[in-house]
Amino acid sequence: MQYADAFKNAEAAMRVLLEVCGSANFETKKDWNKVYEKNAEPVYVKKFDIGRVFALKIIYNIMLQDLFDEHWYDITTTPQWNPNFAYMERIECLTSHCDVLKYATRDIMFVKGREFLVCRLYRKIGTNIYVAARSFEMDEIPERRGKVRYGIS
Repeated sequence: MQYADAFKNAEAAMRVLLEVCGSANFETKKDWNKVYEKNAEPVYVKKFDIGRVFALKIIYNIMLQDLFDEHWYDITTTPQWNPNFAYMERIECLTSHCDVLKYATRDIMFVKGREFLVCRLYRKIGTNIYVAARSFEMDEIPERRGKVRYGIS
């Protein structure tokens, strides 16, 4: 399978996400440090084995499924409402719960925007929807001219 390693890495990211979200005091943020707050929306941080994890909870006036659907299925519209992105496209749909994206940030002054290949997957557990992703590199998918390919693990 062409994306087998990318999928395995995204799966590992999902395991970490579920471990962090299932950890003691995740919901209450007891033993987490508040590092920032704006508009009564605090940002917390806590050190885990994988490094520092940041958490932010925002209440939207939209149903969770509708918000998820827009985030998952309508990814090409992201640059229309998020000025940080130059483009976002789905390269491959591996399963109904897993896909491969190619996206890039906008140039900032003299710094070229960064391009990413990402494998992402989601899981519905109870009333929650978890989305995890990991970037990867693949020579068969060339970077777009004027962008710099970047990987985050």
